[in-house]
Amino acid sequence: MLSALLRLAKRLLARVAPGWHPSRNPLVGHVLSAWASHRRPEVLTTKHGFDLYVPAEDRSPIVVSLLLEGEYEPEETRAMQSLLRPGDVAIDVGANVGYMSCLMARRVGEAGAIYAFEPEPCHAAALRRNAALNGMPQLRCYQLALSDKGEQVPLYLNPDNPGDHTLVALEERDSIDIETLSFDSFWKRTGDSRPIRLVKIDVQGHELAVIRGMQRTLTEQQIESLLIEIWPYRLEEGGPSCDHLMQALMDLTWTCRILSCTEGIEVHNLEDIRRVAAERSSDRHLSFNVLLQRRG
Repeated sequence: MLSALLRLAKRLLARVAPGWHPSRNPLVGHVLSAWASHRRPEVLTTKHGFDLYVPAEDRSPIVVSLLLEGEYEPEETRAMQSLLRPGDVAIDVGANVGYMSCLMARRVGEAGAIYAFEPEPCHAAALRRNAALNGMPQLRCYQLALSDKGEQVPLYLNPDNPGDHTLVALEERDSIDIETLSFDSFWKRTGDSRPIRLVKIDVQGHELAVIRGMQRTLTEQQIESLLIEIWPYRLEEGGPSCDHLMQALMDLTWTCRILSCTEGIEVHNLEDIRRVAAERSSDRHLSFNVLLQRRG
């Protein structure tokens, strides 16, 4: 019954909003997720050969996206699949329950390694459960947040959307204390000397601190590509500005490909994003997913 109703909703949305996808419209996706969460199974099947446990109380847009499409953020999914090969190493910063982590782990196989970071305890537990559920020993899960230094800090929680927990100081929210660590410090401890094919970063406004915390690894040319979400509203809300993040990314002088934009705005490079972000910094629904790759 639930599947039939969701298929009907999908057909209706396709008529009134061609090209609609829940990951591109967080408000509609959240409404459908809240409705579906009361009836759905806790283990969802993806079209990419793995299952995903998502706690019943999770009403984030990923739920309805998986129910409707069997995948989440299709452009980012395809980019990861095209980049990663068996035996590769990749990093998932802000892993949530592990959709992207499992996707990458399946791609690299047991000869590779995925290092996944998720600070929120329930999501970290779901991440570990999904690694076990899919028989993925190459998926290594860490309950901490990456930043520019190691310390104990508050994680501000969004009770309505678990995908929107943030380190940006939103004092009106409840918070829990979590541990942070710089990626440079973490990577040195692992002793893993293999090149890192991909780092995916989705941390709700804390991206600049993550980038600053991996400067040594970037300088030593161990990282080949970055897939990063840019959310101007959150960056302006409490952390370093979007302009500071854009400058840090442009300073890398890597090639840039815009994978998706929530509002469907036409942008071609980081300078375009910088301009649009400055013009629409109060638009909470404006976000971009960007793939940066080292030249040569």
